[in-house]
Amino acid sequence: MTVRSPSVVAVAQLPPPVTGLSAVSQRMVDLFSERNLLLCVTNVGPPAGGPSWAKLPVRALRTATAAAALVRLKRLGAKTLYMPTDSQKGLALNIVIASIARWLGYQVVFHHHNFSYIDRYFPLMDRLIAAAPERTVHVMLCSGMHERFAAQYEKNWRAARAEGFVLPNAFMSSAATSVEKPINLTIGHLSNLTVAKGALRFIELFRRLREAGVDVSAEMAGPCHDEEVHTAIQSMIAAYPTSFQWAGPLYGAEKESFYRRVHVFVFPTAYPNEAQPLVLLEALAHGAAILATNIGCIGCDHAQAPGRIFEQEVFDEEAFTWLSEQAKHPSWQHRFTDHALAAFNAQRNESLSALSELLTRLER
Repeated sequence: MTVRSPSVVAVAQLPPPVTGLSAVSQRMVDLFSERNLLLCVTNVGPPAGGPSWAKLPVRALRTATAAAALVRLKRLGAKTLYMPTDSQKGLALNIVIASIARWLGYQVVFHHHNFSYIDRYFPLMDRLIAAAPERTVHVMLCSGMHERFAAQYEKNWRAARAEGFVLPNAFMSSAATSVEKPINLTIGHLSNLTVAKGALRFIELFRRLREAGVDVSAEMAGPCHDEEVHTAIQSMIAAYPTSFQWAGPLYGAEKESFYRRVHVFVFPTAYPNEAQPLVLLEALAHGAAILATNIGCIGCDHAQAPGRIFEQEVFDEEAFTWLSEQAKHPSWQHRFTDHALAAFNAQRNESLSALSELLTRLER
């Protein structure tokens, strides 16, 4: 039996810090390793902590190290470069790596994780497509992302004979083995707690529901380094000490417990880079309905999930109305749980099938 030699070089942002991008990148690297595909991995992410001005110089130095590794590893049998793409100025670093990979004869797989360069045209992304080898594979998170990306960069996409491949993030989560929710309606929000991610909108939604007489509790979780958000959280805790809680960052069993307590996960994000939030998949996997804004892949992914997806400009009013109505009918709890788990399992099965196909292709 012939033993396959590893041939994939991964150039990616890895934890810490833990973000959706770095978490998925780490999981992909682990999968390459498990399948004996991984020859080398180079972390080109920003330093954890430290001053913001140091991030770009550190990333530039790490990119230079990755470029040197591509040259060295080609002589050791490297064939494929796997690289999640950046946004903004980070795309310039991607172009350096892609250009060297093309010069050395690598096959290239890009993994896209944000919509900022899809919602509007980025010249650096156009240059990245042109700099990469022909027939580069672009891994997208949903079919809508693929279609809009190819249309936004149609000229170079066609010239490069690029290929789109849809791999949703649902392979990152597993359905909860048991789901037991509290009796009273509980809404939840977990993220890096910022204005852009919707923290203030969540707090205001809870306040309005309570003032309208709705018997609702709220749970927030995640790190908060935004002074405005932190002040609003403390104000709610003071006003509603038994029904509003903030847990800070949660991991492992504590995060699982958070999701199990939530009936409706509220995610009114306006974050420009938002693509396919893992928190929504995690909420579904624990039987929670979803209230979210239609941004990135959210509308495409969760149209069949329990809850509602609203446009930015109407979210606040529509979410308030929808939750007020749901609170009048206690039987909704069980419907949401079963529906959410079914929706998650459908997404996960699709994701696992696509993941298997991608890994098999890399083994050839």
